[in-house]
Amino acid sequence: MKITKTKPELPTLIITTLAVVARFIAFIFANPAINQHDVLIEGGHFDYAMYIFNNWHLADNNYYEFAQPPLNATLQALFMKFISLFKNYGDDFVALYANCKFLSLIYSLIILYLFYKIIKEFDLSKTLSLLFYGIMALYPGLIIMTSQYSNDLLSYVFFYLSLYLCIRWAKNHKFSTIILLALSISFGMLTKISVGLISFIVGPMMLAVLIHSIIINKLQDKKTKTSTTIMPLTIILQIIVFLVIVTPIGLSYSIRNYIVFGQGFGEISDVVKGGFFDTTLKSYTPTERYWSFAFSKLYDGKYDIFHDWAEYNIWVDLVKTSAFDEFQFRDFVFYPVLVFIWFYNILFYFISFIAVIYNIINLVIAAIKNKLEDIPKNIFNLSLMSIMLYILAIIAFLFFNIKYPYSCNSNYRYVAFIIFALAGNLIVMLNDTSKLSTRFKNISNALFNEEENIKPSKKKVSKTKLNKTKQTKTKTLSNTKSKGIKNAEKH
Repeated sequence: MKITKTKPELPTLIITTLAVVARFIAFIFANPAINQHDVLIEGGHFDYAMYIFNNWHLADNNYYEFAQPPLNATLQALFMKFISLFKNYGDDFVALYANCKFLSLIYSLIILYLFYKIIKEFDLSKTLSLLFYGIMALYPGLIIMTSQYSNDLLSYVFFYLSLYLCIRWAKNHKFSTIILLALSISFGMLTKISVGLISFIVGPMMLAVLIHSIIINKLQDKKTKTSTTIMPLTIILQIIVFLVIVTPIGLSYSIRNYIVFGQGFGEISDVVKGGFFDTTLKSYTPTERYWSFAFSKLYDGKYDIFHDWAEYNIWVDLVKTSAFDEFQFRDFVFYPVLVFIWFYNILFYFISFIAVIYNIINLVIAAIKNKLEDIPKNIFNLSLMSIMLYILAIIAFLFFNIKYPYSCNSNYRYVAFIIFALAGNLIVMLNDTSKLSTRFKNISNALFNEEENIKPSKKKVSKTKLNKTKQTKTKTLSNTKSKGIKNAEKH
């Protein structure tokens, strides 16, 4: 039996083309000295990659970015070795390092492909799938990330790959899939330890699959069980294999730094206290910084659409940096375009936040009324996953900023998956509202056009009935004729 693969339709190809072009533009302008996060500073990502490039072993200190897991710096060092085979850069190591933007472009394109694959798994309507993919593929903050040399992009490759494999395993329960999932999370944690946050999604999902398999096996007796019935013992063995892979590999560098340097799990270097902690932030209360949203700070001047180092409210900074990161494009020729992006970004956050509240209330009401089964499985799964991702992003962002209260830490790049969570919630709400609109149309048609709708339907039914009776009559006549002929032949 041949398996037919559906090709992407024209609108999807157009969005993909625009997304790829935008990423190539970001790639062209990428420069390790311009609009970067901790790259060419002392102990930054450049120094980390060059240390491995020159010494071929892990760092002998945990100063600044050296405290981070080594996978991104190692891949950059290997890529620089590869580039050195074709061109001699002499002592200009910054120019050599600049070539690592090719890796960033590859990472960004892989993430784009993973967006497409994840969205496809939810089997949404064409319109909703296209909108979901369009939001993710063309989101400004995710495009700007293409120009970055830090470990953020590679960490999100593994984050979204893990999310995709998590969804796949929930469907197929294969050993091969859960092994790939374990390796994906492990390598993600060797890039950035925060990739481990995905475990708060994977863990409950595994538990749900296990409970479901136990319930199914109890309901089915030996006669009704089929080859496709997953035994609870199989799921337990798979979870054990998963933990055996993730624990030693994913935590290896953290354990190593704890033993060698006494560095705590998940800790970052406190070197930023000297340079990035704006003293004006100390004058604001916790309520002003963490427990409120300063709407007035969204725009109070021409250039206030950009990140401000003295920004005290972390939620305002989250919204601003998700559009333009920490960078200010004041000299951009088409400044009105940036204002439009800023307005679109705020509108997206506002509507998506309403969608989150709507979906939470909708699930709670459905659970109270014992009507969760009435929600289509794909919509229920997307809604639950999107809500969990959103809550995870908010809690992680809040705790990170309370522990490390620096202006540079209220950047969306630490929880960039919040965009996927917001978009997912928005799609679920739109799916429900589209159903409500069709129901409203049906009710209005029934109320105001009842006679017009009934009469034609009666005529159509009567015609079809006549046709069916005619067909049955002709069939019976032909059968009796054939029987008579056969009987005559026998005699």
